[in-house]
Amino acid sequence: MLAETTDPLHALSLARTALSDPAALPPGEDLRDACATRSLATEAIDYAVVQIDRAIGGLYFEPYDDPAREANVTLSNLERLVSSVIDGLEECGSHEQAVTSLLAAAAHLREAQAVLSSERS
Repeated sequence: MLAETTDPLHALSLARTALSDPAALPPGEDLRDACATRSLATEAIDYAVVQIDRAIGGLYFEPYDDPAREANVTLSNLERLVSSVIDGLEECGSHEQAVTSLLAAAAHLREAQAVLSSERS
């Protein structure tokens, strides 16, 4: 079961930062706390792998103890990813038809989340 809601893009961003500029990691994301006995390069790689695993876990649906909760987490993350694609396309000012389709997809994801939430109540 997913212990927390993971933002896949944030986790991947942390992984990238750990490999490219570990000093730029935000407070609370200290590599030295993660692996105190190894070199910083090894720590950065280990940290990046953990963040990539979190990102994958945030998108992967495995109906454990509470399938509706697990599905909601995955749907929420998918909606964030779709929203970021929409934002990027809107920023470019092109691909209006794709944006329209993606907006409909995001609405369907929210509807599915609402149905799952109402069924849990």
